[in-house]
Amino acid sequence: MVVILAKNPATVELSGTLMTEDDYPLEDEAGRYASTDLTIGMSREERPNQFYPLINPATNTEYPPNPDRVWRFEPGEMKRVLETN
Repeated sequence: MVVILAKNPATVELSGTLMTEDDYPLEDEAGRYASTDLTIGMSREERPNQFYPLINPATNTEYPPNPDRVWRFEPGEMKRVLETN
């Protein structure tokens, strides 16, 4: 749910992509979801806190960050994402 407040609702313009269940082809006990890229097109200079090695908690395999991109999440959020699969 999204709540939007505006002084003059008549002047509000929303944009985006309408999503349907078909856009979320995977499902587990938490609900429907889609797989996504774990990196974003920003540099380590733009997002230094999102440029770090990623360690797979199941295998201890370390994945270095892409030198031209950063991880989608900061370390604390990435840890939560990995722990919840």
